[in-house]
Amino acid sequence: MLWGMFIVAGIVILMSWSWQAWNYYYGPQSHQSSGVLKSVDGDKLIIFGSHINDNDINKAEDFSKRQDLTVVVGSETKFAKSVWYIPMTKEYLEENKIKLDLTKIKKEKLAGSIEDFKNVKGMPIIVKTKNNSINKSTLKATEIDYTIFVYAK
Repeated sequence: MLWGMFIVAGIVILMSWSWQAWNYYYGPQSHQSSGVLKSVDGDKLIIFGSHINDNDINKAEDFSKRQDLTVVVGSETKFAKSVWYIPMTKEYLEENKIKLDLTKIKKEKLAGSIEDFKNVKGMPIIVKTKNNSINKSTLKATEIDYTIFVYAK
């Protein structure tokens, strides 16, 4: 009777480990997260966002609900900054409800830094990670993509 309980317990433990290993190797994967910047705390960005499904990058909500994510920035983190030069003032665009042809706007890629995020809130960003970030609220960033709009004066 006692041996039978040990055998059943061993089978249950083995099945649990197998399930966890299967989920790790074949389960959902996410190496990108998207969100909006809430704050900067030293070498960390706090964003409100969600993980992006590696199999369908258009579905950001597949694996998690939007939540606060802590993005750790290290010396190896690359900042991919796009600068878009808008030929009108922001106020003029909003007042006149003008739709711009984004293909005709001057754009350039520049080196960025964590300094670009100081005193800014609500900036949309995409965080790329080396490891699967599913079910994690702290992400070690390998790359951070973001866009800055420069309006005419």
